[in-house]
Amino acid sequence: MDKQAQNHENSKNGQSSFLSDTIRDLEELKKDIDIKTYLKWLGQTLGIGFTPLLEVPEEVNCYARDGIRIFYKPEFLNYGGSGKGRPVSFMLHYYMQNGVLADINTITTAGFGNFMRNLTEILQQINLTITPKAHMGQILIDENPDLVTYLKDMGAIIEVCDDGYCPTGDMDRGKAISKAFIEDQTIPTTLMLDQHAVYKPIDGLLNAAGYFYSLVP
Repeated sequence: MDKQAQNHENSKNGQSSFLSDTIRDLEELKKDIDIKTYLKWLGQTLGIGFTPLLEVPEEVNCYARDGIRIFYKPEFLNYGGSGKGRPVSFMLHYYMQNGVLADINTITTAGFGNFMRNLTEILQQINLTITPKAHMGQILIDENPDLVTYLKDMGAIIEVCDDGYCPTGDMDRGKAISKAFIEDQTIPTTLMLDQHAVYKPIDGLLNAAGYFYSLVP
């Protein structure tokens, strides 16, 4: 299977169909991955997914008068630290099940934070001999010295570039995300995880699927 995988871009028929198109694309993923197997692996191997599903009280829910119920999961109760562990784990499981990771020795991404932290920790937890790598602007290095040290101690490679908060909306020149994508395209043994779907729409869908399939009732 190609590293780029299937292109699950949403329909361009207008915003009115965005939600239905996304749900359809999430359902399409079931052709490529067994969701029950993923959830079992998520809980038994990674310890993610044990936070209780709670409902927002009616007196707080401003949509209650319209009959809309809102549920949430307080992630701070999850000893597995599952915030970004959900999308990271879904991406890894998807690419493992489709045979992509068999030829990969480096997973690269742009920026860092909980996504990079969870990627680094999960790779170690499942004993994959894959090196996590993050491209990031100097400002992120300066603002997060403790996390940078932690990631390096865990074996992650940090590549600094002249950029801002890439790949968010506050990025300066988009160098970090571009460098990660170029490596994905030019190095056969490198896979980029593009959680913001800047270059790889499939990764944006996988990012959403990690939450969708592990959070919905």
